[in-house]
Parts: sequence; structure tokens; C-alpha cells
Amino acid sequence: MGQQLRVLSANLLNGAADAVAFAELVAALDIDVLAVQEVGHAQAEALMDLFEWGEIIPAPDFTGMGLLSRHPLRVERIPLSWGFGQVGALQIESWGDPQGLVEFTNLHIAAPHMWNPWPGPLLRRRQARELDHHLRHGAVDAVDDTVDEPDQNRCVSNKSSSATPVSRGEGEPARPKAAKNASARVIVGDFNATPYWPWYRRMAAQFTDAAVAVADKTGDTPRSTWGPWPGAPRLLRIDHGFVRGLEPEAFEVLDVVGSDHSAIVMDLSSPVSSVVSSAPDSPDSPGSRD
Repeated sequence: MGQQLRVLSANLLNGAADAVAFAELVAALDIDVLAVQEVGHAQAEALMDLFEWGEIIPAPDFTGMGLLSRHPLRVERIPLSWGFGQVGALQIESWGDPQGLVEFTNLHIAAPHMWNPWPGPLLRRRQARELDHHLRHGAVDAVDDTVDEPDQNRCVSNKSSSATPVSRGEGEPARPKAAKNASARVIVGDFNATPYWPWYRRMAAQFTDAAVAVADKTGDTPRSTWGPWPGAPRLLRIDHGFVRGLEPEAFEVLDVVGSDHSAIVMDLSSPVSSVVSSAPDSPDSPGSRD
């Protein structure tokens, strides 16, 4: 896998983003780990051809999610009050860490103005508590690529139009396993939160915002990622990449044809010295308003 990982995260506007153009972008960038939110069926089909490992669950109700990898990755789901998150771990022995685990989490946080099925502010507070629980107790094992388990580990997709996420023939989302020591963590997705919102502050207090870390090195300003319609000027920075135990080397914001969100692309280098076993207590109380 080498000494660097390239990670891309993008919201695909409930399947409206151009599937072919987005797949071509992902292929051209030689992405190691891809996280998508609001993924539709055409996008899932195009992306599955590019990755051998992971899970992608298209849905027509803004809850479609995908976490895909060029390297062995077993994906499990984080049950949330709205939708679900995805989590998986890569074993990176070449980085010289005896644990050698990098855990990836893909999230889509409810928008504050959302009122169906629940009021957005209530959903966000509940999701915050659920994420805190996962950060303390929910890390997963990496896939052993010497074990032939194609039905469990390799890239799978849910072809059903049902809003209930189902894959690998299971009727309910899998809960992540008991926590393991992970040398690094990466959390990406559409947080529907600018740096002024509690959701962002909650994450930035525990992790490094890769966009800010790279901007500090280059003297630039982190770029906005969302506009009110596809092709509109990007007004808000609500898509984020948070890391711990990895060094952000580069961070880009790229157009996604047909989506109101831009993609974020991070280049991450070898873990720093600290080994992470669990997240510290959140600086925000579970009931903090968002």
C-alpha cells in the first residue's frame, strides 16, 4: 500500500450526481479509500467496478452510503437514529506500527433544517450521542486478505430499492465489534455543520481537521464545499475530513458534476507516534444544542 493513503469523500445529491463523470474522477485520482453519501443505484454500479473491497448501499431517501477500498476492508455499520454510518479498518504493516490499523468512518449527519421523519436538531443530538458511543467502543478488525471470505469482505451492493439498508443477505445492519487498538482514525463525510456549529467543534476538539492542517502549512484558507444547487458557488464548508494518528499532506476540494457538494480529497501519510485506543470524553454534553 505504500507510505501514503489518498481518501475521497463526496455527497452525491441523492443519486443526482453524474455517475460516469464521478467514477472517472475517482479513477483518475487513484483513490485508496472512497466514502460517499446520498449514493444512488447508477452511482453504486459505476463505483463498484473500481474497487474490490467494501460496501455500498444505494437508497432513494438520502440515506445511501458507501465505503469502498482498493485494499482489504471489512465494512460494518453504525446504527444511527437517521440513516447509518459505516466503519472499516485497514492493516498497514509497512508503516512499522505493530498494531498497523487505520480505522475509517463514513458519516452523514442530519441537516439542522430537516423535519421529516424527525426534527433535524433532535436527530443531530441523538446522532452525536451514538457517534460518541462508537468512538469509545466501536472499532473493528482489519480484514485478513489471506483468508478467502469473498461473500463477507469484498465489494458488495444492495440492489433493493428499500430504504432499509441490507447487504450480504442480512436483515439488520451489523453492529461494530468491541473496540480494538487502532493506530489511526479517519472520519469523513457530510456533517451539515460549518466550523461555527457544535457538531464541528465536537469533532475538532478530538481530531485534526485535515483541511485546516494543510491550510496552515500552505498559508491558504480552507475552501467551502456546499452550494444551494449543482454548479452554484460554494458558500459553506460542511464536508469534513478529521484524522488522528495520521499526517495530512494535501487537501483538495473538487467539483462533482450534478451535485450541490464538492468532493474532498486528502493525502495522509504514516501514523504519528501516538496509538489510539479510544476517544476522550466529548467536550459537548450529549444534549448540547446544534
